[in-house]
Amino acid sequence: MTLFAAYIAKQGCFVLGAGDTPYCYSDYAPVYTARELAGGRFPYDSPPLEYPAGLGLVLWLASAATSSTPGFVQLNMAIAAVACLATVWMLWRLAGRRAILFAAAPSVVLYAFLNWDLIALVCAVAAIASFLRHRDLPAGLWLGLGASIKLFPALLVVPFVAQRLRESNRNAARRVVIGAAAAAAAVNIPVAWAAFDGWTYFFQFNSARVVDWGSLWMAGSHILGSNLHTNVPLVNWLSLAAFLAAATLAWLLITRTAPGIPRWQLAFPLLVVFFLTNKVYSPQYSLWILPWFALVLPSVGWFLVYEAVDIAVYVTSFGWQQRLLEGGGLPQWPLDVVLLLRAIVLIGMLVAFARAAAKSAAAS
Repeated sequence: MTLFAAYIAKQGCFVLGAGDTPYCYSDYAPVYTARELAGGRFPYDSPPLEYPAGLGLVLWLASAATSSTPGFVQLNMAIAAVACLATVWMLWRLAGRRAILFAAAPSVVLYAFLNWDLIALVCAVAAIASFLRHRDLPAGLWLGLGASIKLFPALLVVPFVAQRLRESNRNAARRVVIGAAAAAAAVNIPVAWAAFDGWTYFFQFNSARVVDWGSLWMAGSHILGSNLHTNVPLVNWLSLAAFLAAATLAWLLITRTAPGIPRWQLAFPLLVVFFLTNKVYSPQYSLWILPWFALVLPSVGWFLVYEAVDIAVYVTSFGWQQRLLEGGGLPQWPLDVVLLLRAIVLIGMLVAFARAAAKSAAAS
């Protein structure tokens, strides 16, 4: 139902003549035209694609299988829909009825067809499913494949390895790492060999990428009257340092409070910390958190709060873009306020997760 609503919303945008407004935006058509993918052009020749090699191969195959922008868009929507349905099915196998906390999320309606994050997300959930069944090599392979599409599944490697080391199973930990490295190499090496400059463009693009409107760095700069967000190299280093420091602190606090917590579950706080510290926060990133409501934070209350603030981010973020493009829309300050509120909600979710882990540890 949520996927159908997402599809109708995107189609309705164009039927109603509103396809050019930011609220109707999807990356599918602009990437196809701007990167000249028609006819199955290899996306890492000039002009190069700004996405990792795994996603570039998906788009290459999709462009080769279609002959027009509408066809490319429809095929990518179908791929994203299949990935979403597969994610729900695996969550149902892992967590039963709690999978509804993913399936019924308004974020799926808003962002399912905005970008390609659902393809990487299904790889991450497949890795979790494999890992929990002690299929460590396939788990690593799924992580490496997912990280080759969007980088965030790579964050799960550390908790997975930590879990196996805690179980005194070094061979299993090694298999996770080998699988992840093998899958990433199998995807990236051929692309780098065929078009090295185009392959490296993804890294160059993200290094030089300006601070995003949806990040705390931008909101903090506006609220404090600072121009820090304009110094991209400095923000790159600060955001990396902030992520490493905050991730380490969260890991130590949670494991000391709940020593017996399964270490694979610490991927959840790592994702939260990434959201809080990264210089880029695209709206569809909110999809990354949704499976964790079913897996480790089965709280309807926190789910509803998170979704409410996510809807607010959608309204204010695209409202601000509307103002930039055509006038009207919304000013910047409501977006800054909502971003601070989202940070508070994310920290609250992290605290709730830690308390639940501590309570479970005390009960056992």
